[in-house]
Amino acid sequence: MAESELSLDRTLDQFDAVEIRNPQNPEQLVGRVGLVGTFYLPASPDRPYRERLGAFVDGFIDQHAGAFQWRTEGVGDKLYVRPLDTAGRFEEAARRLGADGVFAGMAGSSPAAHDYPESVPGTHQIQFLFSGIPQPPGAGYLRFNLPFAWERDTPGPALLSLVRELCDLLSPLHGSSGMGFVYPTAFADVYDAGTEGAFYAAARRLPGIDATPPLTREGELAALPTLNWLTAVSDPFLERLGGIAAVDRMLEAGPFRSYPYPGGVLYQAGSAPLAGDRDQGKIPLPYQQLYRALKPVMMTSVENPFVLDGVSEDEEAMYAAYARRFEE
Repeated sequence: MAESELSLDRTLDQFDAVEIRNPQNPEQLVGRVGLVGTFYLPASPDRPYRERLGAFVDGFIDQHAGAFQWRTEGVGDKLYVRPLDTAGRFEEAARRLGADGVFAGMAGSSPAAHDYPESVPGTHQIQFLFSGIPQPPGAGYLRFNLPFAWERDTPGPALLSLVRELCDLLSPLHGSSGMGFVYPTAFADVYDAGTEGAFYAAARRLPGIDATPPLTREGELAALPTLNWLTAVSDPFLERLGGIAAVDRMLEAGPFRSYPYPGGVLYQAGSAPLAGDRDQGKIPLPYQQLYRALKPVMMTSVENPFVLDGVSEDEEAMYAAYARRFEE
C-alpha cells in the first residue's frame, strides 16, 4: 500500500481502490479495505439455528448475486469450491448435517476460474464456521465484507440494517462491524506466505480500520477481541459490566445509539464508521469512549499476525498494543 493511499482526504467509497500487496511478491494481492463484520455465535446450535444461519448466508449471496462467483460445497473439513450457479445452498446443507457435525462454508467474488479463489481477497465475501476448536464446543463465527460503494448505492443505512438483521436472527455472543481490512476467506494462507509486515503500516496508522481476523482458539470467546462502529454485546457480558443501565451511563455523553436484540445490545459509535489517523493525532473519539465502557470485558492482547511489522521479535508487545489501541 502506498503512503498516498492512506490519505483521509478520500471519501469512504474511494477506499475501495486501496490494495495491499505482498512485499515479497508485489503481484500478489493479499488485502483490501472494506466494510467488514465478524460475529461470534452461540455454542452448540441446534438444527433450526443452523438453518437460520444458512438461510442468512444464502440471502446475503442472493442480494449480491452479480458479484459473487463461487461458494463452497460439502461438510466438515471437506469443502470444495464450486461456481456459484452449480453449488448447493447452505440452508439445505444445514438440514442434512448431523447434530454434532462441523458446519462451515465460504463464498466470494474473486474469479472462480482462479486455481484457489479462496486465497484471493474479494470485494464481496462471506464465511462461517462452527467447529470443535473453540470452547465451549460448537461455538463459531460469521464474517463478511462488502465494498463501500454498496453503502453509497443502497437506500437507507445499509450496513446498520444488515447488522441489525444479523443480530435479531442469530443473537451473537459478541461481534463488530465497520471499516476493516479484507483478507481472503482462507486468511491463514496470507500470513503463511511470508507477508508479515504487509498490513503493519496501515494497521498502526489507521486504528479505526480493524485488522483483527476471526478467532477460533480455546478461550477466545470469553472476552471481546475488538470493537468498531457497530459492536454487539450479549447479556452475559453486559452483566459483567453492571448491566445495560451502567453501560448507558458511561456512554450518555457521547454520540451513541443502542439497538436491543434477543440476548444483547448492538451499540453504534457515531453517525458513520471512522478510520482515524494516528499520525495526525486523530484517534476516533467515539471508539475511545466505547472502549472505556467495555474495557472490563475486552481482551488485553489478541494474537494477530496482521499487526506484526515483520522485524520486531517482541510479538506479544505488538499484539497487546494493537488490542489496546483505543486506550489513548
